[in-house]
Amino acid sequence: MKVFFERRYLRFEQIVGDLSLSEYYGLKNVLFLVNKLENELNIIIRYTRFQPTCFNFPFEINKLINSYCGDYIEIHTTLVCPKTFPFLSPRWNLIKVNHNIAMNLEEYYRYIVEVTNESNKLNWSSTYGFEKEILRFFVRLNFDFLVSI
Repeated sequence: MKVFFERRYLRFEQIVGDLSLSEYYGLKNVLFLVNKLENELNIIIRYTRFQPTCFNFPFEINKLINSYCGDYIEIHTTLVCPKTFPFLSPRWNLIKVNHNIAMNLEEYYRYIVEVTNESNKLNWSSTYGFEKEILRFFVRLNFDFLVSI
């Protein structure tokens, strides 16, 4: 069934094309890095929120200052596809969470991964492509709660 995985990944590359996933989804402040392995995808999602600064420095200096003033969350995951993929749902695994926010986000994201895997067991469709599954997972991550911090 490796053929199904390879075909799905090829289709994923064709759909996204030359765009990054952030551009494809129309997202700002989010970076997706996808690396294909044998029957899984390593996915890193990096969210960055910059604090506005009011310095009257040149653009390049302001940009450098802003790079130290923002919050970030970087989530390392894998999307493991079973041998019977796409007829059985893939499984998300959380590898690690890097961030500079004073909260225990690793526990929160472990819970999100568990909920996503349980939901996929019940609501998986073999018509989902990787682009849809990554977006479904991203929507569950809910970075919006950080706006209030």
